[in-house]
Amino acid sequence: MARVINNLCKTNQAKVDKWLQKFNKQNNISQDDYNYLSLLLNSIIKKDSYSLKECSEKNIVEYYLSHLTNNNESILDNLYDKDYWDNIKKKVRTKLAIKYTGNKTFDNNIDIYFNEVKAEYIKTPFNESDNLEFTEENYDVFIKNNLKLVIECAKRYQNLGLSFEDLIQAGNEGLLKCLKKYKKNKANLRVTMLDLLEESELNSFTYSQAIDLVKNAFSYSKNLDSTLSKIPSNGFKTKIEFEEWIKTNIKPASFASVAFMWIRAYIIIELNSVGNIIHVPQSAQKNGESLANIIRLDSINPHTDDCYHDNQTSKITEEEFITDDENLENIEKQNIFKDLIENVLYKLSSLDRRIIKKKYGIGCPYELSINDIAEQENLSVNKVKYIINNALKQIYANIPARDKETIKNLLG
Repeated sequence: MARVINNLCKTNQAKVDKWLQKFNKQNNISQDDYNYLSLLLNSIIKKDSYSLKECSEKNIVEYYLSHLTNNNESILDNLYDKDYWDNIKKKVRTKLAIKYTGNKTFDNNIDIYFNEVKAEYIKTPFNESDNLEFTEENYDVFIKNNLKLVIECAKRYQNLGLSFEDLIQAGNEGLLKCLKKYKKNKANLRVTMLDLLEESELNSFTYSQAIDLVKNAFSYSKNLDSTLSKIPSNGFKTKIEFEEWIKTNIKPASFASVAFMWIRAYIIIELNSVGNIIHVPQSAQKNGESLANIIRLDSINPHTDDCYHDNQTSKITEEEFITDDENLENIEKQNIFKDLIENVLYKLSSLDRRIIKKKYGIGCPYELSINDIAEQENLSVNKVKYIINNALKQIYANIPARDKETIKNLLG
């Protein structure tokens, strides 16, 4: 979900306009140069005000204008030099990073690491790699742009046997592994489909011929049916028409979407090495499903709007995580409910406490179904239901009166 970059607030826009007018008065530049400088400066500042979420718009504007004032004489000589303006952005962001992260002391490694990541996201904003080629000289940007992705993924797997620091370390190893493995021309379902189209000797495609080509491009069919349903019933009259359909309906892979898969896999594998954390359902075991496939298939990328299937994922969004208001409200309700329950869990037996935690995803990466809990605990489904009902009654009895109404509302 891309979002249009908002205009600066009136006060900050007035500061930019005032600086431009003063610069024009001092240098008496042509109208074309003035218009270009105004457009360029506003574009740079607005983009950074949108991208640098760690910094205030006020400080971003002030730091840019201060830097430009101190380098007033060189602006006209380099007005149309892209490298000159890129260098200005780099210098201003470095100063902002020092302001927001420098001279801070912390008493633990996690906070130190978070502060370092914050600094990197100021120097190299999240969407910086969107239009970059995936080449060796740009690897550093791709890594820095996905450090927060490692942190967010690691948060899902806390309290499962590894420290948060170890989870982040495992995730970073996955990120580096992705850097070595990622091949843009091979990791893209769209590219595969376009190659098949180009190789085809057909100049037009009936409905069944189009379906066959799309099926041949898929190596894993998780979302194949939904893709096939978008093919027009009358097929395609020309290759160009089919090509346009592919470009519209087949989403390109991004480095971040593929990186998420590697990050998550490395975290899960590390967890599995310290205990039997990964639960492979019996149905999957009967079908010979491997742990690798469980890792690959059981995943929703926070940066995209769909599951992994041959890296056919949505283009990375400019914001870190975008959720609609309704979803945010539901998440908030779940968090309140979990907090209320967790405060009185210590009064339950170890079995009851474990089952309630699994049922509501407390300290776990996700909630488990009653069937999954029964299978894990080697209990009948009815027994699990009985334990949950009785445990909830005990919890409710021990919750302060002021919170009981909240529990009622949350349980609906």
